Amino acid sequence: MPTQLHKQYRQRTYMIRVAPNGVSGWRAVASVGHMENGVFFTDFSKITGLSGHSPDDAWVRAEAQVLAFIDKIEG
Repeated sequence: MPTQLHKQYRQRTYMIRVAPNGVSGWRAVASVGHMENGVFFTDFSKITGLSGHSPDDAWVRAEAQVLAFIDKIEG
């Protein structure tokens, strides 16, 4: 699993970054934005997923939240 990745969903681009959170956990921060000339610009940020198990688990939690958020704002 990469530590940072941009993905497209509907008309939005989102980025997720995973990092250690304290001694035994993982934190994933998701940002929703857009790409211009290959550069990511953030429109919304701080959609997070926390996990005490693995970076993959934190990633999945953050991605579920960011996709639900995009569904809501594009609704």
